[in-house]
Amino acid sequence: MKEEERILARRGLEFFGKVSASISHEIKNVFAIVGESSGLMEDLLLMHSKKGTTVDAERFLTLLARIRKHVNRGDEIVKCMNRFAHSVDEPVKVVDLVELTRLVLSLASRFAALQGVALEPPPEEKGVALETDPFLLEQLLWISVHVAMAACDDAKRVFVHVKGKPGGAEIVLSGLRLPPSSFPEMLPTETKTLVKSLGAQLSTDGGESRIRLLLPSRLKDERGEAGQ
Repeated sequence: MKEEERILARRGLEFFGKVSASISHEIKNVFAIVGESSGLMEDLLLMHSKKGTTVDAERFLTLLARIRKHVNRGDEIVKCMNRFAHSVDEPVKVVDLVELTRLVLSLASRFAALQGVALEPPPEEKGVALETDPFLLEQLLWISVHVAMAACDDAKRVFVHVKGKPGGAEIVLSGLRLPPSSFPEMLPTETKTLVKSLGAQLSTDGGESRIRLLLPSRLKDERGEAGQ
């Protein structure tokens, strides 16, 4: 195995483990809230059956609404987990870049919340299709999002846009205060290999406010030819 392949394999496992641990933590939180709410409902029913107290219908409805809210949240978390897990099914496939970007932002939302940062998903409604390695792209976008969170300005909001371009697509992260000279130092060691493997370009816009990720419409093989 080549050194670059070894690095990608190792970092890929670390990335998958970090995201999986975060998802399991979120699911555990949902279980805790649902358990707490159902426990309160049980206490109210026991008080009614043993002491003849009046059942507080409004409180019951509030608790039921809370349970329903977090069951729906848990369902969304599991859907994200399922989509993320299936991103390793095929090394190269056609993906909707808007949907993939929203998925990565959703997976990173817990880390953003811990830093007091809001991630604003792409407002674009129209999808942007390209042929790429979805798992490697998720890793590279994850790195870009975390650099953006560390470098966002006082508003603590990272704005993300996805644009189709001739021959590919572009993801732009803005709302940053990022001196170009410090940008390379903020990137982990595997970034260069990910960029090369995806045929991508990752840079600042020459100022301090944006990170730009340029991607080709089709992933090329090691000979530089577009895949069939």
